[in-house]
Amino acid sequence: MKNLIQELRSILKKTINNEKIVPIATLQSNENFLDLLNKQEDPVLKEQLSYLHPAIKNYILANQKVFHFAETILEHSKLDKFYNTLQEINSSYSFPLSPITPSIINQFLLFDLKIDGEGFSMAEIFLRLQDLIEIEENTKKYLTYGLKSSLGFYRHMGFKDGFINLKEIISGKNIALINPDNYKGLSGQIWLTRMIDTTKDFGYQVLSSTPYIIQECSELDCLQYFESIGIEKNKKNYLEEYRIHMKLPASKNLWLEYIISNHMEIHEDHIYLSKIIQR
Repeated sequence: MKNLIQELRSILKKTINNEKIVPIATLQSNENFLDLLNKQEDPVLKEQLSYLHPAIKNYILANQKVFHFAETILEHSKLDKFYNTLQEINSSYSFPLSPITPSIINQFLLFDLKIDGEGFSMAEIFLRLQDLIEIEENTKKYLTYGLKSSLGFYRHMGFKDGFINLKEIISGKNIALINPDNYKGLSGQIWLTRMIDTTKDFGYQVLSSTPYIIQECSELDCLQYFESIGIEKNKKNYLEEYRIHMKLPASKNLWLEYIISNHMEIHEDHIYLSKIIQR
């Protein structure tokens, strides 16, 4: 029995070759798949993107490619559960609103959530079909950044050389960071946020989601939470376990539920949460 990627490969080959039999309803027989995938961006959006940091602009454009790809395949029967999950998440977690809050959901759906029975995210499937799809190197690069990223807990360590200096609490690693939005934060704050590692391109990392500032929270509180779920720094693979938990926990909606349940003060470029997550 063919897996999803094999079936999509067969379908896309026929579609790209303009054959008439296209068993996915969203792919009309008279449409060329590559034209659909590379359809022009909305001119208003294109204008908005022109003002963004180049890393975020490239990241958004790469994400859009995968969204266009997903639009063409979501009616495949093997994606029924994934589609239902997508609908559930989009209807249940639309608040609190902030200019880049939806990016938490978008990044989760594209890079973290695995398709049942396949073990791959939507972005991974997209990249595994790259020999059939005209994917620019820049798109591949920024999708890879997204796949390597996850939410994380950080302590704000102040500012150095014009950058926000965050310390990843679990590893102690210091990170030079910029936030393309206005918020820079205050030393001592505990952040839950997500970033893409663009160090090779720019010499620093770039925030890709709203900073969630946790009130009444310390590094110790975070470490105690990790220990309560079995992530202990004296264990050999604790960092790998941490990354998995932050990217796709056993309860897949854990981080969305946490944010929704504990938001207390909403600003345009950052959101305050009332307390550290509880087991």
